[in-house]
Amino acid sequence: MAKGETRPYPDGPVPGRRRMRPAVALVGGASLSAAILVGLPVCPAGPARAQVVPEGEAGTDRGAVGRGEGARRSSAEHLRQGRHYLQLGRTELALRELEAGRSAPGGDGNAELHLQLFQLYLERLDLQQAFASARAARLAARNERQLEEAERLLDELGRHYSSVVVRSGNAEITRLQGFQIEANQDEGPVSLQKKQVLAHLQARLKERPLPLPATIYLPFGFYLIEGTPVQVIRGEEAEVVLRFAQAVARPGRAEQEQAASRRWWLLGGGAAALLLGALLLLVAGS
Repeated sequence: MAKGETRPYPDGPVPGRRRMRPAVALVGGASLSAAILVGLPVCPAGPARAQVVPEGEAGTDRGAVGRGEGARRSSAEHLRQGRHYLQLGRTELALRELEAGRSAPGGDGNAELHLQLFQLYLERLDLQQAFASARAARLAARNERQLEEAERLLDELGRHYSSVVVRSGNAEITRLQGFQIEANQDEGPVSLQKKQVLAHLQARLKERPLPLPATIYLPFGFYLIEGTPVQVIRGEEAEVVLRFAQAVARPGRAEQEQAASRRWWLLGGGAAALLLGALLLLVAGS
């Protein structure tokens, strides 16, 4: 694993770094975890409705021959273009293309597109979207093979993460901005792998706080979410009601006195320098 790279499953083996292939690989049994970890495109299926691409940013093919300017492409066309970008290693473009395909005609029922999105979201540790894509793939499955694949992916995610519903019990609390790990003596110290996963999730929340109520997914363990304790257990959905707004840190009396003292020293030093300059001018003039 490359330095600084975070694995999506905190308790699993270190995956090898492989170039992601755009084709959907359907695997079964014990091979599923390994396939996801090493970057094989294991797919979920179903219409992920969240994170819809804003209208006008994607979903049009302005250069298509035989179509009017601005004509919308189908989800199958977006999927083909997204896979092409993946072959070129352009994952950002691939993600935008696939997300555009999700809101394009036929997007809700395109299981293969949702399975491909699952892969990209999991690699980014965007767990909310990964779970949504897996569930969307399950709903969009049109045959037994796709349905079984989506079910296996959801089961694999459930072995490592559980959902936490965060609600506000205080009008001043409108967004979720982070959480802290709470040590548990029964479980021992938090593993380095789990810390890396959580650090990635915390950075995402800091960059883009979630409006409440919100559902997040965390590895199993104890946490403080905005100061409120919660235990995340496998197979169970936890719920947290935030009632106490985090106070803004303000300097104490000692810090205020030190700051005032520094200001007086600066003012006094400036005045002394001016006086000394004036005396030197007088001496030089005499």
